[in-house]
Amino acid sequence: MVLSRRRLTSIVGLLFTIVFVAIAAPAFGASGPLIQNGSVATGTVSGTIDPVTNVQDNWGMYLWAGETVLVDVDSTAIELQAFSPDTYFTATDAVGTLLAARVPGSGVPLRFTAGASGYYPLRVTSVGGHADYVVNAWFGKVMTYMALSGPTSVKTPYGGMASFAGTVYNPRTILVPDPPLGKVTVSWSSNGTSFWPWLTSDLDNGDFDITTTRATFEKTWWNIVYAGDDEFGPSAATFVITPYAQLNTLTATRTKTRTYRIRGTMRPLQVAGTYPARFYIERKVSGKWKAYGYLKAKASDGPYQDYSILTATKTFPYKGSWRIRPYFPGNAQILATWGAYFSLTVK
Repeated sequence: MVLSRRRLTSIVGLLFTIVFVAIAAPAFGASGPLIQNGSVATGTVSGTIDPVTNVQDNWGMYLWAGETVLVDVDSTAIELQAFSPDTYFTATDAVGTLLAARVPGSGVPLRFTAGASGYYPLRVTSVGGHADYVVNAWFGKVMTYMALSGPTSVKTPYGGMASFAGTVYNPRTILVPDPPLGKVTVSWSSNGTSFWPWLTSDLDNGDFDITTTRATFEKTWWNIVYAGDDEFGPSAATFVITPYAQLNTLTATRTKTRTYRIRGTMRPLQVAGTYPARFYIERKVSGKWKAYGYLKAKASDGPYQDYSILTATKTFPYKGSWRIRPYFPGNAQILATWGAYFSLTVK
């Protein structure tokens, strides 16, 4: 097997002498150690086994699902076995699933991939009487996880674009100091299920920073995928952009005494003849604004059917200060949106 310089550095960094100190058992989390023995955790453990005890079940490994590990022992008189997380040991037997074994004297490390996250116990068995041994472990593949640097869901004006950045993390930096390398692939979807490739972006020390150059006219899911390589496993994250409507400033034209034709525009284009939006009415009474209901705004096509014109007619019951605010209630693709207030003095 040919090892890269990066892999050799990682392996050499794991082969150190253990110093037994009394510390709290580390949590199963980022930068977690590999081999665990009570309160001590490291990449290398050593021990002595004799014909009386014959078996030792002191060791184990906390692994994330998908991680591949290799474990070796320096003694030809030792058999090494790895078991599933649900295993428990009796004086003479291991009750659980044997995942892999290192045959004594074979020179071939034990190797297996964790099917689920959990604690994987190791059993050391003497097959040749008294033996001193050293067990070494290293990663064949480290699982990564991806995190976005900001919110995973954002709002944008109809037709707008957004940016997102994040990092592909190596959670085993104590044992494997290198950051993930390579690229992330970015795809988009209008339903969150079927994705279409859009671009690829190089990782910079595990980081990525992407600006979408696709205008957002509907709710859009962006999927960022790191495929992994020989050393690092895959990870992914999803970023959702939802547009809100563009409601432009209203105008009002008096058609007769205290009667006004109120007009506005909106994007996206709505079905002509329908009433997709509302104009909310307020009147100023004793220095405070009082709600006076709303008008249903009728849609018609603007030039080139690029936007909708919204209209409604209102006969105001009183003279004085009024204000009107457009509102679009939203749908599955466009967020509910309030427009700006329009002030009107009715005479």
